[in-house]
Amino acid sequence: MLESLAEIYHNDELARKQNLSVEERLSFHQAHSGPVMDKLQAWLRAQFEGKNVEPNSGLGQAISYLINQSLAPADAFPTPTRGSLGQQHLRTRA
Repeated sequence: MLESLAEIYHNDELARKQNLSVEERLSFHQAHSGPVMDKLQAWLRAQFEGKNVEPNSGLGQAISYLINQSLAPADAFPTPTRGSLGQQHLRTRA
């Protein structure tokens, strides 16, 4: 799981370093981070479906948060109003 998140953030860093426009960054993330996020979502859901994690436990709550919030498709990639992935994370923690 951590490797997947690291790859997604690495892709965001690559896009920023290339000085891509917001639209180009979105396209870059859809192509490179989208498949990673799809696999991560499937793995997270499998933890509940396989009864590997109790949904009400601390880990279960963290997994639910990732499924429902931080990896929601509409929020997954930067847009003109959301900025980079790091900026999104900072706003959600404020």
